[in-house]
Amino acid sequence: MPARAKILVVDDDRLVLGSVAAALREAGFQVWTAEEGGQAVRLASRVQPDIVVTDLRMPGMDGVSLLQEVGGVADRAPRMVIYSATPPTDRPSTALREVLWIAKASGHQALVHALVEPRRDTDRGP
Repeated sequence: MPARAKILVVDDDRLVLGSVAAALREAGFQVWTAEEGGQAVRLASRVQPDIVVTDLRMPGMDGVSLLQEVGGVADRAPRMVIYSATPPTDRPSTALREVLWIAKASGHQALVHALVEPRRDTDRGP
């Protein structure tokens, strides 16, 4: 991933949102944040992020729907990451084959590491 890559982080939990954003900024990324799906889609259209990191379970628009919406407004496909407290045992959508799944319990360092290492297998299921 290029230095200073643009990352959009989306989570309805302000504490998680703030701590993830801080960890990613400390790792050298440019970070934008949103607390809900509609705001995130509008921001993605404007910012054109390289990576979208989202929670899976959020009120209104969930993470899967968000990633599908962002894919529709992006000039190029951003790398998609679902950072979830409880990854599902089955895939909510077969349309999301290029999604990296990371458990929140693994910590922010695991997320940062996954974003800075070369992109190999992007579908690391739960």
